[in-house]
Amino acid sequence: ETQQAFEPALRCILCASCTSSCPINRANPNYLGTAALLRAFRYIYDSRDSATDERLARIDNDDGVWGCKSMWWCTDVCPKGIPVTKCLGQIKRLLKQREKNK
Repeated sequence: ETQQAFEPALRCILCASCTSSCPINRANPNYLGTAALLRAFRYIYDSRDSATDERLARIDNDDGVWGCKSMWWCTDVCPKGIPVTKCLGQIKRLLKQREKNK
């Protein structure tokens, strides 16, 4: 992938506004949270990263990316305008594609 694929995530200032706004964190205390998942997205889509498979394996569960219910609250509160929900959706699509290709 090119840097353009993960460019939005590079703007993240690690303020965790996305995580604190997410109702899933209150419903599931084991949920990784949107800030951590956005950070994973940043590396998953960076072709220079060599731990993509391990990263995907760690977040491919209900406490990870599948815990996201796409409510868009994270995107709404991001001070940098990062489309957080869209980024997490891209991870979900990648996981589904990999499952289909097995």
